Amino acid sequence: MAEISAKDVMALRASTGLGMMECKKALQESGGNPEAAEEFIRKKLKGKMDARVDRATGEGRISVAIADDNSAAAIVEIRAETDFTARNEEFIAMTDEVAKGALRLDAGQLTPSDEITSIIDEIRIKTSENMNFARGQKLAGSQGDSFGAYVHHDGKTGVVVHASGGAPQDLLRDICMHIAAAVPRPQGVSPEEIPQDVVEKERKFAIE
Repeated sequence: MAEISAKDVMALRASTGLGMMECKKALQESGGNPEAAEEFIRKKLKGKMDARVDRATGEGRISVAIADDNSAAAIVEIRAETDFTARNEEFIAMTDEVAKGALRLDAGQLTPSDEITSIIDEIRIKTSENMNFARGQKLAGSQGDSFGAYVHHDGKTGVVVHASGGAPQDLLRDICMHIAAAVPRPQGVSPEEIPQDVVEKERKFAIE
């Protein structure tokens, strides 16, 4: 049996987030090879996580990514079982990474790629919680367009605005904040999108 050093156990623990004994056992199973041990852990625990997919994912976080050249923007929501996990720094970083990865997908409603699934699985394994890609959307722009975004401090509400022809970032952020404040959600972004019966009801209320 290969001799397992404390240094190798600590390194594996740092990369997987698992306990010392689990990491040591994985190294023993893989003959002391750190890469093989990490792969062993991920395959073993991935199977355990797949058995937990029926657990309710009632908490989560929204993240937005905007391309450096303003050619596209993506908004995603990743859900977990508990608010404790949803507020975890690693979960937040993972959600941001997923949003950036979504920029590489086709525009429209998003289906998670293998890359995105793998990113989520990394944190699923570390937290032992069920997680999933709840929903996402990618918006593609034209030359000269701009995107604005706002994610509320709790991470549960997020907005992206696409401005055709461009607009100042502070204006776009203000618009996003107004949309986020329209609970539970805005009914439209132009007068034509608001049902006439709703308009008349509100007009009557205002007059009274």
